[in-house]
Amino acid sequence: MRYALVNPDWTFHGSTYFGCQEPHYPLELLFAADQIRAAGNEPLLIDAQSDKLSFNEVKRRVDAFAADFLVIPTAPSYLFWRCPPPELRVPAEWFAALGGAAVKVVIGPHGSATAAATFRKTNCDVVLRGEPDFAIAELASKPWESIAGCCYLVDGKPRISPELAVADMKQLGALDFKNYNVEGHQHRHHVFSGSGRGAELEFARGCPWSCTFCNKTLFRNKFRERDVDAVPGSTCGMRSRSTYSARRTPFRWNAGSRASRTKAATSSIRIAECLLSASRSCWSRPANGYPGCRRT
Repeated sequence: MRYALVNPDWTFHGSTYFGCQEPHYPLELLFAADQIRAAGNEPLLIDAQSDKLSFNEVKRRVDAFAADFLVIPTAPSYLFWRCPPPELRVPAEWFAALGGAAVKVVIGPHGSATAAATFRKTNCDVVLRGEPDFAIAELASKPWESIAGCCYLVDGKPRISPELAVADMKQLGALDFKNYNVEGHQHRHHVFSGSGRGAELEFARGCPWSCTFCNKTLFRNKFRERDVDAVPGSTCGMRSRSTYSARRTPFRWNAGSRASRTKAATSSIRIAECLLSASRSCWSRPANGYPGCRRT
């Protein structure tokens, strides 16, 4: 089976979105692509925002690929799934423009919170509630009713799953970025000054806090850490690209236990061992109250 994983060319005119509008690594699609490949299927990852691709350019690629599934997120990257744009205008436009016979799959915070409305507004075939890293690959091999968080149409009406998919972070391996244009990624996180390439690497997922404005309760809720070697492994994957020269590799982590902070420090040291000339940096929300962890 073939999966086209498309990150749209996000636009924010008329939106109340207060997250960063620059392109970020589509981590959810990169992790899903690895799981699809591991299951013996074929992924095609297209980042229309980072590569500045039009509807027509992406449609040509998707049509030539003859995808069985077309997957589009409803918000830009995992970095800002907690506080997404409220409207579904962009994913709806991209599903309509790409068309084709592929099963249209929505991932992201909107479907996690209001699956029925997401079906109606995007004209999709499947909505995956929760974290889709493993669930996307399971669409090709499992009965859909057995997939956690999988909502789909039955006789034209949505069957809404009461569950939310929760990814086993320990099973997410290091990304090698062979299927991604890291050289075209120019943005650095807003807490870092200067120019040069940057990257977003996920050390942990979830948050123990319950801020009233945050939509994290329906996905990325429980705090979980990746394997301590996975993040440095991803950094080495980027470093292996001959044209990629990283001076800083910001990676994000959420509040957790003292053990969590210790693991973050360990990952930072191992990243520095991989990027010999790199300065080591990690970003934490200021509300976490750990200012000493902002820059190490």
